[in-house]
Amino acid sequence: MVLRKSNSIGVVGLGVSTEHNLPNFFDEMLRGMLQGGSRFDRDITVIRPSQWGWEDSAPLFYPEDYAGLIVLGTSFGSTVMEGIDISGLPTVTIGGATELPQFSSVDVDNYGSACAAVQHLIDLGHRRIGYISGEAVAGWGQERHRAYVATMTAAGLDVDENLIARVDVAGVDEGYDAACRLLLGSPPTAIAAVNDDTAHGALVRLHEVGLGVPGVSLIGFDDNHSSATSKPPLSTIRQPKPAIGAKAVELLVTHILNDKAPIRHATIPGELVVRGSTAAIG
Repeated sequence: MVLRKSNSIGVVGLGVSTEHNLPNFFDEMLRGMLQGGSRFDRDITVIRPSQWGWEDSAPLFYPEDYAGLIVLGTSFGSTVMEGIDISGLPTVTIGGATELPQFSSVDVDNYGSACAAVQHLIDLGHRRIGYISGEAVAGWGQERHRAYVATMTAAGLDVDENLIARVDVAGVDEGYDAACRLLLGSPPTAIAAVNDDTAHGALVRLHEVGLGVPGVSLIGFDDNHSSATSKPPLSTIRQPKPAIGAKAVELLVTHILNDKAPIRHATIPGELVVRGSTAAIG
């Protein structure tokens, strides 16, 4: 049993806004953390990037200020992780099971949810299914890529490298460029994208070349704030963001109260959201 002075949980992440009502990906997780904090009588404090700083070899975070930390995936590559190692504070990451296995983590079930996205296209009769892959982006991209391959294989469909367009950054521009590559030669009848941003880029290209959507069915992953209002609205996997935030608090409190608690990598299923961008093959 470890007793710590502070009752506050620090939330570290470049993607966090302090305005909880904004339609921001991490704001929804933050709402779940606030609910978890209330459940366990813990204050939730957002640590803004401007508060990160070094004083010689001093840690970025102090036990007097925080009982533990929740770190969002946007910060894994920054010096913040070095500061956390120095601080010795109990830490839970959102994502990061691949990159930072030494910490407990919470994430959407990237593999199972991506399987559901590809299976949705197969169930609609599609057989030539292209994939915009974020395999090189992060661990979650690798899991989603693995799900595409496994689901196609399980359905007895060929995994054609010509129908896989890899991106190094999972953004809108990269999704547009990936769609340009996928549409060379004989285009797929459907495209699964590693996330909604790349799907939105693909959507633009599909309209430009006159194929349209769902002339080519298109599905993303995340259900970001623009997916329900795109033209047409994007079918996608909805990440359970509030549930992820609440679970992160629960895991962290376990480590705060017991420094011998085992490392856990928890996943929460995503939800298939079917909208106008996917349709049965004509």
